[in-house]
Amino acid sequence: MNAGPTVVPLKGAGPSLAVVFGSGGLPAIAGLGVVDAVHNSGLVPDLYAGSGAGAVFAALLAGGRSVEDSVVLASRLWTPQATVQRRWLAAISVAWPSLARPGARFSLLREGPLVRRLEAAFGRTRIEDLAIALRICATDAATGETVILDRGRLSDALRASMAQPMLLPPVSFGGRMLIAGAQSDPLPVGTVTDARCVLAVLAPRRAPTGPETLLHRLQATMAAQAGQLVKSHLQAAH
Repeated sequence: MNAGPTVVPLKGAGPSLAVVFGSGGLPAIAGLGVVDAVHNSGLVPDLYAGSGAGAVFAALLAGGRSVEDSVVLASRLWTPQATVQRRWLAAISVAWPSLARPGARFSLLREGPLVRRLEAAFGRTRIEDLAIALRICATDAATGETVILDRGRLSDALRASMAQPMLLPPVSFGGRMLIAGAQSDPLPVGTVTDARCVLAVLAPRRAPTGPETLLHRLQATMAAQAGQLVKSHLQAAH
């Protein structure tokens, strides 16, 4: 699916224009170019929503940052130093579970670098205090249902939305254990059904490159799963 916009007119007295960013890692940053075109046409979104990396881009814009600043900050957040630092003990627990049994917060990657960058970018900002309304998509780890986060500490909500099972640990938020929004809704247009017009942007999904590893296989499987979820949700919407 291309990164071009999908505009879905909806009835209601809610927000005038909602922009929804899909998950997909750094390639989802292409959606910021679409928003730039929207701004240049004189339209001003009054609601943002997102899942995974898309939630980060939505949060930057909802905080009042320009598209240019958002691109720079997102690029600094989404680096290998922050997102692919492996936990070698975790690999051992996968290979030899009898020696190191995986726990409830098992993950193949270290969450520390990403947590520190999110906190540096957003501090103690709360979702409900942003300049523009924001809805972040996550998934209940116990039930698999979609959870919409529209209040609470922003950096924690973003961590939850990006917590891909096996790769990053689940996040406790509002009394629930949450995992990545992409597990239930990679393109969360269902979170903005009260908007009169919706602009939804999903970046192309590319297979991971490099040597074949467990991490690459997990990423490829999750990308394929997200693609199927997007197709089924869009078909249901029509």
